[in-house]
Amino acid sequence: MIRALWFLLKAALLIGAALWVAEHPGTVQLDWMDYKITIHIGLFLFGLLVLLWSSMVLYRVVWSFISFPASLRRYREIRRKEKGYKALTLGLSAVAAGDTKMATYQAYRTTRLLPDDTGLPLLLQAQAARMDGRVQDAQDSFKRLLENKDAGFLGVRGLLQTALDQGHYEEALTLARQGLEAYPKQHWLLTSVYDLQTRLERWDEARTTLKRMEKAGVCTPEKAQSDRIALWLAEAGVGVGSHGRLPYDGEARLKLLKRAYKDGPDFGPAALALAELYEELGQRRKAVSVLEKIWKKAPHPALLPLWDRLAPAKKGPNARLHWYEHLLSLNPDHPESLLAAGQAAMREGLWGEARAYLTKAQGMQPSSRIYNALADLEERSTHDEKAALEWREEAANAPAQPCWTCTQTGRIYERWLPVAYPHHAFNTIIWAVPRLSSPDFGSLSASSGDMLEFSS
Repeated sequence: MIRALWFLLKAALLIGAALWVAEHPGTVQLDWMDYKITIHIGLFLFGLLVLLWSSMVLYRVVWSFISFPASLRRYREIRRKEKGYKALTLGLSAVAAGDTKMATYQAYRTTRLLPDDTGLPLLLQAQAARMDGRVQDAQDSFKRLLENKDAGFLGVRGLLQTALDQGHYEEALTLARQGLEAYPKQHWLLTSVYDLQTRLERWDEARTTLKRMEKAGVCTPEKAQSDRIALWLAEAGVGVGSHGRLPYDGEARLKLLKRAYKDGPDFGPAALALAELYEELGQRRKAVSVLEKIWKKAPHPALLPLWDRLAPAKKGPNARLHWYEHLLSLNPDHPESLLAAGQAAMREGLWGEARAYLTKAQGMQPSSRIYNALADLEERSTHDEKAALEWREEAANAPAQPCWTCTQTGRIYERWLPVAYPHHAFNTIIWAVPRLSSPDFGSLSASSGDMLEFSS
């Protein structure tokens, strides 16, 4: 539209000028040597325009010949870049598809076609080398990528991933720290530093990083609190039994476990670890007190073995049952309390009391554990195999029971651990029904709601 208006404006000006000349006739006279030339003004102006146009055309023709080599070079440069970026696109697609041969070939072409580009072509070259097993070549390319101001963080990421793939976690931590200093707003680097610190058992450093993560909004306050508790427990050696020796003596561990219990008084594993240490140190009354407090808030079957060991030494009539009835009085409306009391009564041979407790528990929240306990009761008290079999069938058809499971892998553990082995995931074990069939299961993370839910 604008171009059409501009053309009309020029045409109008030209027509207007022609009309003006026509209305004002005259001549132009040239005296040169012995010649006199008289030309009508209109013809003179027309000739002048033709001369100007011819000069411009001649200039363009001459300039085209002069600039032809440079234009040819520019054309070839543009074509080379077009081919280079096409090769780069094909190469990155090959990397994504896992086609090592194609990625290597396109990386070679990209390097030749875009020799001065130190960004994505170097990334493609490094990725292709890593796919081909040429680790040193990949590292060299990633290091060269660090020199690019705009894409340097890709070099950091590549070197970090290479170190992780080789199991060089100390080197990976150093790289992650250096990257975080250079790119403080890259939150994935902050998370990588934290993950590596927990993997290398740098618990104090991890706590400092966790504060920074919480301040930066990388994790929620609830998740930070959950991890903080797990860090205290990990430093105290919770779960270290099958993986190494305890890091501290009893008193030092006691301080750490008290910190964990203070930060998470409702978190069962923290209470259990503290109570077990009190038992180990011969402080039975403190151990009992911790178990009583946690049972009021979150009864859990993992607490029962320690509660049984802490029973008074007196051998009065039904003393063991009274011990569990005391536990029941702390949380009388929870099925775990009733199940524990019922099983204690069954061990004492008090069939009526056992049936009353188990029946009430079954009415509140049926579960396979309660059904199996009722089956045991039938077998031991009435020897009614048919009734016991019916309870066993109920147990088999009952919903799956919660257990300690890793949210990353679905692996099941006998007890809570701060670090899930063998993959070394930190604070990912929760008390829940395994969701192995969930399509998104691999992407789950331990939230405070899951982490702190200790009761079934």
